[in-house]
Amino acid sequence: MAVFLDDFDRWALLGQIEARVRKGTLMVHALCLMHNHVHLLCETPFGSLSRIMRDILGNYASAFNRRHGRVGHLWQGRYKALLVQDGNYLLDCSRYIHLNPYNTGLEPEYGLYPWSSVMTYLGEDR
Repeated sequence: MAVFLDDFDRWALLGQIEARVRKGTLMVHALCLMHNHVHLLCETPFGSLSRIMRDILGNYASAFNRRHGRVGHLWQGRYKALLVQDGNYLLDCSRYIHLNPYNTGLEPEYGLYPWSSVMTYLGEDR
């Protein structure tokens, strides 16, 4: 099921993430908003990843449901978290996230998908 119906939805989730970044509780290294899920490569300097994700995803789901006249769960199950400690694995994760829209056919050419952090890595503004 789609978790983003339009760009307003995408900006709403990015706003939730940005609020945590501004508070200093979340550092984002890579992200990609797909149509039915999100990839987020991040650090939590003070821990509490589960609480941060609950807040981000819960607040977004509540706003999404209000805006679209829906009720119930938006996200299927708990988010999946993998610990990344190795530098090479960090690069692999970032590569996977940034290639995902291209590999799934959402973008015809690598680096064009507007809802990922790839443009930042490529040194281009949105």
